[in-house]
Amino acid sequence: MAYWITEPDRGQSHAINKRFARSTGEIIAWINSDDTLLPGALAKVAEAFVKEGGLGLVYGDYQAIDGDGHDLMNRSSPEFDLGQLVVSNWIAQGFVRRDAVSGAKLVAEELHCLMDWHLWLRASLQWRARRLPFLLGQVRFHPHSKTVSAHTRFNAEHEWVLTWLYTQADLPGKIRSLRRVSYALFYYALAVQEFERDNRWGAWRWITRSLCTNLFRPSPFKRLGYWCSVLLPTIVATRLQRRFRERTYSAAFLRALVSPRDHKQS
Repeated sequence: MAYWITEPDRGQSHAINKRFARSTGEIIAWINSDDTLLPGALAKVAEAFVKEGGLGLVYGDYQAIDGDGHDLMNRSSPEFDLGQLVVSNWIAQGFVRRDAVSGAKLVAEELHCLMDWHLWLRASLQWRARRLPFLLGQVRFHPHSKTVSAHTRFNAEHEWVLTWLYTQADLPGKIRSLRRVSYALFYYALAVQEFERDNRWGAWRWITRSLCTNLFRPSPFKRLGYWCSVLLPTIVATRLQRRFRERTYSAAFLRALVSPRDHKQS
């Protein structure tokens, strides 16, 4: 059923749920306004669900593009592992079977940034999930995208999702055993946030808490790098962090995250 409406709502999650309530299809998904699906993506997803009746979640690989639609990089998603998904959201575009979603709402309206991660977890805790080895969509990265500009809100919602997850009564023991790893990653994210705010002692405290929660994950070397950066002069620490980002990501990708005004200032 084709349907279009524009009206006030209580945010993206509320808008998604309104559309979900009117939908009739067996496979449910949404696409953000600045992202795209690639040709043939829907056919590949439908074929996967038809071939494997027990699937509740299907996802694939994606292209990162900049604000003008230029290709930045192709990103391959890992094969599905529930233990990895509970500690990090790496699914860019997912498709869920309607039967895998209990209740009248598709996504939690308390969430603005991580409602997709919460949905993937809900579906895959009860149903099987599968990665398709194809590029299914394009994800746009620019200075004003939520992924780039809303770190504080992401971190607040990260805690909400973890609280929800680890209070599930029927959570498998293997997943429950990852609680300390999940929170160590969360504390590390808070440390990075504080470091970028130049609250270096706040970053040091969160890194310390992350290390005390789980020594081995995330990478102890990466965390110790942040931990030691607090003791260095600000200009030196900033240059080291910039050098690390430049070795991790392509120059085109990093440029896409910076506004033209910031380019001029730098």
